[in-house]
Amino acid sequence: MRPWSLGKRRRATTREKMLAMTALWTEEQASFAGEFVRFPPSYLWPKPVQKPHPPILLGAAGTDQVIDHVIEYCDGWMPGVRPTMLEDIKRLRTRAAEKGRDPKTIPI
Repeated sequence: MRPWSLGKRRRATTREKMLAMTALWTEEQASFAGEFVRFPPSYLWPKPVQKPHPPILLGAAGTDQVIDHVIEYCDGWMPGVRPTMLEDIKRLRTRAAEKGRDPKTIPI
């Protein structure tokens, strides 16, 4: 496996695990079938106290993939401090609005 592909696989695996956990936290009976995570109809008790679930925060530099993941399944973003950070934040807000997510629902 090429070193550059390890990061892509890691992010894809993390995405699936977070989507699977969100299903377990929010559904009475959840199942999941992805590339990396798979389980039949299952129950998880006790459910988290936080509603709808514990906050999911992603800490990473503002690549296109990271921004897409923050918009898709995260409750907040912790961007890496770098020269493009302000542009990354603007890009996140613009793309969130384009994808139908209110940028105000994504604390930074």
